[in-house]
Parts: sequence; structure tokens; C-alpha cells
Amino acid sequence: MTPQSFAVVGMAAFFTGVVRSPLTGMVLVSEMTGNVTLLLPALFASAAAMLVPAFLGNAPIYDTLREDLLEGVRAAPRDAGRAPAR
Repeated sequence: MTPQSFAVVGMAAFFTGVVRSPLTGMVLVSEMTGNVTLLLPALFASAAAMLVPAFLGNAPIYDTLREDLLEGVRAAPRDAGRAPAR
């Protein structure tokens, strides 16, 4: 395998580890590179990228961002966006 092949498989694994969407990661990387011969190695790398954070108890990034957003909405006062009365 060439260094470029390792980079392509690593991109699929990284995307899968962050977003927790292995099929999307593999499809995106194969479309970007125009290379479908690396789908099997990307499948194994994506499976590992899904399992490691799951065993460590790490939440996907979109779940974390949603929780942060909801906590910010709950913590904001109701009249924070209003102009002061004159």
C-alpha cells in the first residue's frame, strides 16, 4: 500500500470516529478520491474507529454539541435579547 492509501483509510476512520457514521465516512472518502478499492480496509478501520470510543464511553460530537446548545438555552435569561427600556 502507498502512503496515499493509508491517508485515505485514515480519513475514513477519522470521520467515522468523530461523527460515528461509518457508511457516510466511507462513501465520502471514496467519492472524494474516486477510488473504491480501499473500501474493505476503510471498513475495518471504521469499525475500529466506532468500537474504541464506544468502549471508552465517549459521546459522538453531534450529541455533545446538542447538549451544549441545550444547556446554553436553558441557562440564558428569557429577556437577554431585549433592549433595555428607556
